[in-house]
Amino acid sequence: AILYFERTVLIDPKLTTESQKQHVFGTVAHEIAHQWFGNLVTMAWWDDLWLNEGFASWMAAKVAGDLNPDWGTLTQSLAFDRQGAITLDARSSTHPIIQKITTVDQISQAFDSITYRKGEAIIRMLEASLGRDAFRAGVRNYMAKHAYGNTVTGDLWSALSASSGKPVAKIMAGFTTQGGVPLIKVGTPACVNGQTRVTLSQSRFGLDVASKAARIWQVPARLTAGEGMADVIVSGAKPVAVTVKGCGPLVVNAGQSAYFRTLYSPSHFEALRGAFANLSVDDQVGLLGDAFALANGGYQPIDRYLSLISSLKTDAPPLAWTLAASQLAGIDDRIKGGAEQAPFRVRALALLRPVFNRVGWEARAGEAPAVAQLREQIIPLLGQFGDVAIREKAQSYAEASFTAPDTVSGPIRLMALPVAAYAADAQAWDALHQRAKAETGPVAKRLYYGYLGSSANPELAKRALAIALTDEAPVPMRASIIRTVAGEHPELAFNWAIDNVKAVNALLEESARAGFIPELAGGATDAKVADQVMAFATKTLPVASRGDAMTAASLIRYRATVRAAQSSAIGLWARAR
Repeated sequence: AILYFERTVLIDPKLTTESQKQHVFGTVAHEIAHQWFGNLVTMAWWDDLWLNEGFASWMAAKVAGDLNPDWGTLTQSLAFDRQGAITLDARSSTHPIIQKITTVDQISQAFDSITYRKGEAIIRMLEASLGRDAFRAGVRNYMAKHAYGNTVTGDLWSALSASSGKPVAKIMAGFTTQGGVPLIKVGTPACVNGQTRVTLSQSRFGLDVASKAARIWQVPARLTAGEGMADVIVSGAKPVAVTVKGCGPLVVNAGQSAYFRTLYSPSHFEALRGAFANLSVDDQVGLLGDAFALANGGYQPIDRYLSLISSLKTDAPPLAWTLAASQLAGIDDRIKGGAEQAPFRVRALALLRPVFNRVGWEARAGEAPAVAQLREQIIPLLGQFGDVAIREKAQSYAEASFTAPDTVSGPIRLMALPVAAYAADAQAWDALHQRAKAETGPVAKRLYYGYLGSSANPELAKRALAIALTDEAPVPMRASIIRTVAGEHPELAFNWAIDNVKAVNALLEESARAGFIPELAGGATDAKVADQVMAFATKTLPVASRGDAMTAASLIRYRATVRAAQSSAIGLWARAR
């Protein structure tokens, strides 16, 4: 049996975007994949949960990409799922993919991006390293041998080693039995007699001090230079020399299949920035993701990332702009309330408006799905950053979606309503509240109540939280309202939840309670809030149940550190013309 929440299988054409349709497909594919990875062959114990969830995530992305090639599913996974996993894995609160599980709360905590998305990423890395045919043969043999039985990770490594003739267990041990992210440092390449020569060394990428402690991996890296390609295993700080036929721009982790960050020298980075338009979309995504993350980890200045997005052409691939826009949103969130935020928004709007002019509000016949997804990302962000024309048009569409719903398409409605709700005054908020109460459709009702919690006005956010303590909305929607408020007002939502802890816990299933309230504070940028999170966890949770609280506290301290380190440079960039 496969059990679904309504939102994962019900599609209302009037309330659905391209991304939501793809999400439904991916969710269904993931759950069906469990009939093989989890049911036909089941992990022996929760320690090896990734054998279920990592494989199901990998299979869902592969199937979505094969059956819907115009979606670019694997590239989307690189841009967002893998980036999210690395960000979580690069903090002191990380854990190995294979971890010891002894309590119910630890089981709940194990269902995170490391288990799902890092698991998916290292499977993709292994497939690329072994070769598609050898990998497929190994997985088939593993399934046949262990059908209707239980396995541990070593059983999978044995099958893949037999099919490929490679020491899989040795290569993969570092990626599954220890937490953390490898960092490959690249020497300055030199072209000699039609060949590119370069040195590579391996260290560790981290976003806080504890996560930078030295660790060793066997890292499979693929390099390209023009038409040439070379594969190499990099392990440890001693540089390894690599030669690639050809003298084009040298890309390390070509195709981005492997799980590591790449640190280029300043001159090498500038060469890749100049050649950005000629890189594959996967490698464009990789360069954007690495540049942003390396700045956040203190490995290179934020100026390097800002120079990259400043030079991004308006006609760059839609997915590259979707990722860049999400990164700009992250910077804005990190400097919220600071003196740099207003000029930053002005500079960001100058970058994003030409991209909006490219995609507009209305879908065009025959446009690629990635264009629709860029539109979904950029319009709400422009509204958040204060674009007056976008806000006015969004308000017009929002009103029409209620008074003449057949005149407004689902995607436009779901771009306009968040903009209108974010900027709503008390009167507009009340009108949306009445709509939410009157709505009978479960999909629309959940959306409207969620939008009530997304107001930028803290007083209206408090009114949304008050609704969560009434019987007005179904229980799952009430918990969703609280999470939505936390997205814009993390400290407000966290403190309110502490004041109403019994009522909040009553909205949650038991296994979700340990993490729910601490996670509300995760978007804060004041390190004092991290102390408050841990104080709450220490007072209310047993030691084995504090994993989510530790993760939230780690995130807050990281955000506070990055804000302090980058605010000045962001301000200078924002005011430059």
